[in-house]
Amino acid sequence: MRILQASASNFGSYDNVVVDFENQGLTLIGGPTGSGKSTLCDLVPWILYGRTAKDGAADDIRSWNAADGTQGRLKLEISGVEYIVVRKRGPNDLWWSTDEKLNRGKDLADTQKRINELLGMDADTFIASAYYHEFSQTAGFFTASAKNQ
Repeated sequence: MRILQASASNFGSYDNVVVDFENQGLTLIGGPTGSGKSTLCDLVPWILYGRTAKDGAADDIRSWNAADGTQGRLKLEISGVEYIVVRKRGPNDLWWSTDEKLNRGKDLADTQKRINELLGMDADTFIASAYYHEFSQTAGFFTASAKNQ
């Protein structure tokens, strides 16, 4: 899987945010405390799995002052095929497409299950492997004693 672009509205401290990875290699996010770095790291797992990197509740990502709901859109490539995954909160919705035809399961849980199958991983696997930050499972491994690893 290759992430090409992530965008959202009313997501955390962002009214609107677009992050383009299409022509990028390794991406590092830097900035002072409170500038929104962790929020950007939460964007991809929230769109794909409805969870934040720190396993926050679904409502934790919604901007506190937003009149409208939160929406995230992710463009990704899997085995040469481009997919769009869209997640909305307030009202809740989740779908994916390859050709602007919407694909859904019978409910949100079934749709999530189908997206997990498409991606070949669940939220725990993605979060543990996708990036490293001080709260991640990966960081816990490297900071644990040899006995606890």
